[in-house]
Amino acid sequence: MNRHIAIIDDDQSIRHFLSEFLILKGFTVDSYASAEEALPKLKGGEYDLIIFDVVLPGLSGIEACSALRKESATRKTPVILISAINRSAEQVREAKEVYGASIYLLKPFSLETLHQKIVYLLDGDEPIEEPAHGKSTRIEGDLLITPFPELLRDLYTLQRTGLLHLNQAERKKAIYFKSGYPIFVRSNLVRECLGNILAIKELISKRECEESLQIVRETGKMQGEVLVEMKLLKPEQLPEVLRVQATEKLLEIFTWQRGAFHFSPAVSFKQNVTHIDLSPANIILQGIRNNYNEAKVDQLLEPYLKSFPALSNNPHYRFQDVELIQREAKILAECNGRDSCEQILDRYPLSRFENKRLLASLLLVKLLEGHKRQLAPKERSSLFATSPQETKKREAFIKTFDRMMNQNFFDLLGLKTDTTDEEIRRSYVVLAKRFHPDHLQQEQLSSDLKQQANSLFQRIGEAYNTLSNKEKRQRYLLELQGGKREDRDEAKIIIEAENAFQRGVVLLNNNNFTQAHKELEKAVNLYQEEPEYLCYLGWAKFKSAAGDAIMLEQAKELIQKSIRLNPNLDKGHLFHGYMLKEGGRLPEAEKKFERAIQCNRKCTEALRELRLINLRSTSGNDASVLGKLFKK
Repeated sequence: MNRHIAIIDDDQSIRHFLSEFLILKGFTVDSYASAEEALPKLKGGEYDLIIFDVVLPGLSGIEACSALRKESATRKTPVILISAINRSAEQVREAKEVYGASIYLLKPFSLETLHQKIVYLLDGDEPIEEPAHGKSTRIEGDLLITPFPELLRDLYTLQRTGLLHLNQAERKKAIYFKSGYPIFVRSNLVRECLGNILAIKELISKRECEESLQIVRETGKMQGEVLVEMKLLKPEQLPEVLRVQATEKLLEIFTWQRGAFHFSPAVSFKQNVTHIDLSPANIILQGIRNNYNEAKVDQLLEPYLKSFPALSNNPHYRFQDVELIQREAKILAECNGRDSCEQILDRYPLSRFENKRLLASLLLVKLLEGHKRQLAPKERSSLFATSPQETKKREAFIKTFDRMMNQNFFDLLGLKTDTTDEEIRRSYVVLAKRFHPDHLQQEQLSSDLKQQANSLFQRIGEAYNTLSNKEKRQRYLLELQGGKREDRDEAKIIIEAENAFQRGVVLLNNNNFTQAHKELEKAVNLYQEEPEYLCYLGWAKFKSAAGDAIMLEQAKELIQKSIRLNPNLDKGHLFHGYMLKEGGRLPEAEKKFERAIQCNRKCTEALRELRLINLRSTSGNDASVLGKLFKK
């Protein structure tokens, strides 16, 4: 007999994904949009397990769980609470001990994790995957019911890996997802072939595009390869223009008014696909910003107009990568829970539509939360951080993981027991940004390391939630078993090195090369295999060498070492290009600047150098493709 499960979540697309997944696993599933709708049926005791979202319109999931515990028929029914709101360890314990929750799951979580918890609660054992026996495992839907941006967000929330097929009339696209991140797009639209995109941007002529397509038809080669053979692209430019092509294929889907989709889970994909270097949040922001009219934006924003937006307290959502222009960053800074969406929009009447698009996007991806009331001053937070660090190589990451997971909360954050609130905040920000899944995704870690990274990220958040509250911190201190740690822990080293590095960067930007060299040398001495630290130290040494041949050679070795450790470090290639340029080796410098853009298409310094080189060039046809491609 199939087990009967109830899902209560006001997010229609989440209900759809959870229901379809659990049905495929052999369960019978009913879903409800509110606790009030579900409770009369739940109290009858017909369900074997119940899943509540914590934040619901009207009665909350926690309140509904508590109500069920008062009924004899549901007193012992397993209940799973799911939430996008980060809770402290004490709040989670309270949800279980006081209100009767069996398990508390923080979004984002994988569907496999949910299935594992369900089987454990129902059978007290780990789930055993059985053969599919030809049964389809795909999940289907309609874009009118689940719009594309919501689909992207939910696949990120559920950390799905697989292939998403979309079609609208004759248009067909397939998007590869890896742990919730879109990494590649296929399309049947001829206008989205690489040659056409380059021709539209006037990087090649229409005649050259047709010639390349003819060769593709005759030889079966990829068009990018043909364009390189025709000397219309340089080999080092190909990866970046392919990324741009894939991104534009993806953003075009935001123009669709309707369509169908189905998602087929997968374990892995073939190697060497061209990855899109955007987080789901950034894709959604760009898609809505460029393609949604005011009516569609109003539809997204309407439920939140009277709410008070503030940064999410769930680090998985709060620290998502988004690219904001200066005006947008100013609006985001005003989303602190003090003013409602309406008040913020009324403040800037001339840019009201643009600001509506921004707020709708950030609320949709859950980077912002819409609160029903104005937040009190003590509730407003301001966890801002500097740029994220590059991750360690596999061996170093495993060593870091093992050490940090076994530390108490003070050691984990690199703090003394008499620490201040500000020190706790600063330490948490550094570590949360360093180990956030969005940034680790760019490192293309193996699946086992990603699972470890997620566990470490959650533990860092738990440490912050405990230590940032003085009462909880005091209780935690009492729970600790004696013994002082003699050796310096990994977290403290990271924080000290990061502080020295940031001081060095500021000094370097102010042309104080000698002092910058000293600070950056401190950072490298603390963390000797950090590529970013090495390349900045090399550049500071080069700028302060004053003709010293030994220092110049040391500078070159440092930058080359940083590139060996991380071949995708844009600053390493940029600084190497600067050195070659100052040495009069302009053609080699140009290649390094182009390589910097391949690593990071937002490397404005490299783009500027290429534009300067192009201005000096006597041949107009030899202008840099990458410089044109990213011209704004």
